[in-house]
Amino acid sequence: MTSQPVPAVPAATLLLLRDTPHGLEVFMVVRNRSIGFASGALVFPGGKVDAQDSDLAASDLAEGFPALAPFEAACRIAALREAYEEAGILLAHRASDGALISGSELDALSDNRAPIASGALPFADFLRNHDLRLAADRAVPIARWVTPPESPKRFDTLFYVAAAPADQLAAHDGGESVHSVWIRPDQAIAEGEAGKWLIIVPTRFSLEWLAQYRTVDEAMAAARTRTVAPIFGRVEVRDGIEMFCVDEAAGYPRCAIPTAQLNRGF
Repeated sequence: MTSQPVPAVPAATLLLLRDTPHGLEVFMVVRNRSIGFASGALVFPGGKVDAQDSDLAASDLAEGFPALAPFEAACRIAALREAYEEAGILLAHRASDGALISGSELDALSDNRAPIASGALPFADFLRNHDLRLAADRAVPIARWVTPPESPKRFDTLFYVAAAPADQLAAHDGGESVHSVWIRPDQAIAEGEAGKWLIIVPTRFSLEWLAQYRTVDEAMAAARTRTVAPIFGRVEVRDGIEMFCVDEAAGYPRCAIPTAQLNRGF
């Protein structure tokens, strides 16, 4: 009897971007080695979608939603929630005047971050208590990676990009993530190949896509033109070289990377 693949768990991740004199940088965190998936890897903030994300997506606490399918709506909320939990960045407006919450206002709310991450404080209650509305339109989807069916642990992950507010300070949470860095995409790739970082395959492809752009505006404009469909990666041998491959329709600068250049699996 053929065993059935385990279901893919919905998840989301957010590439937070900023401009610097040295070029575009993205915020990344190093996952705690005690975590079962991608332990010790350099990743973008993110995590699993939970029931509260679906509920929040259907409420008045999320602004700027186009007509989204429930899956995508919940994933977008999860990406924004995880960005606050893991990176301390909150893409939210004050309901009173529509202004994006400032860094100083966010600092005053910092005691809420740990209770939200632990589940003691529902994210929706936090937003409602402080009269905030999530700026859902600021997160733009760029990819949807699905773990191969043969994997024992599977995720169906939507990747988003967003410009980080200039006055909000990004910082890892010290729990799920133990280190963080703003880094140029090409630098992250080079340091991963040199062994400084563990970088899983979807992260590597995302960095290669991002490395094409010089500014946040360029990257965001390109993101808005991408077609997002499930990506199922695979390993192939091409001309005697083992490659990790995706379909050309995935829209990356190259659709095959030698596995020798990769230091972490899917």
